[in-house]
Amino acid sequence: MASKPIREGFQSVVPFLSVQAAASLVEFLCAGLGAKQTFESKSGTHFEVKIGDSMVMIGDVGDQTPATGQLFMYVEDADASYKRAIQVGATSIMEPSLRPWGEGEELLLAAGVKDPSGNLWFFAGPK
Repeated sequence: MASKPIREGFQSVVPFLSVQAAASLVEFLCAGLGAKQTFESKSGTHFEVKIGDSMVMIGDVGDQTPATGQLFMYVEDADASYKRAIQVGATSIMEPSLRPWGEGEELLLAAGVKDPSGNLWFFAGPK
C-alpha cells in the first residue's frame, strides 16, 4: 500500500520559514496573526503552526543565514489583521488600502507588515 504523500492537515505547498529565534516567531504568529501551534520538536528548533486552513513550518537557522520569507494571507479583515500584527511587534511595509487583486481585478483591502524575524506578510480581504 502506497503511503499518503501529504500529511493530514497540510496543503500541497507548505511555507517553511528559516529564522533566528523560531520560538519567538511562533509566539508572534499566535498572538498577532491568530495562528495555532500544532507541533514543536523535542529540540525546540522546529515548529508547525496552522493559520486558517494552512500549515506553516518554522525552524531555527545558524547565525549566517538571514530570515527570508513572504507570505500572502486572505483574511476576513485586513485592517484588523494589520493593526493586531503592528501591536505585537511587526513594522508596517504597506498601510491598509484598496488594491485591484485577483481574478477580474476586484478591489480588496490589502496591507503588509514585516514580522520581528524579517519575513513579509501581506493581508487581503473584503473592503
